[in-house]
Amino acid sequence: MIYLVPAAFAAMLVAALALPTTADRLRGALGLPAYALGAASLPFLPGFRGPSVTVWISAALLLLGPAMLLVAAWRAAEPLRRHWGRLLVVLLGTGAGFAAAWPT
Repeated sequence: MIYLVPAAFAAMLVAALALPTTADRLRGALGLPAYALGAASLPFLPGFRGPSVTVWISAALLLLGPAMLLVAAWRAAEPLRRHWGRLLVVLLGTGAGFAAAWPT
């Protein structure tokens, strides 16, 4: 699962760049730092013996990235419908982000 996270991050970055306007791109990229922070904590979670709140926080950070990208795509729905290739890229990037975060 840890090997899937960098590929999902790259897919989400490309998907954020595929959004039509600069404001949409910024909205789509807002979740990437949270996603990176959640991914950075993944190697330390299996050996962590503390409260499970940290696991929930890491999972929430991992899910925030694709959720922000999905919200940005939803706000830019009309221009994306005219460009099916961009819509497919955004949906695949969002799906990759959720798929990498799901096992957490």
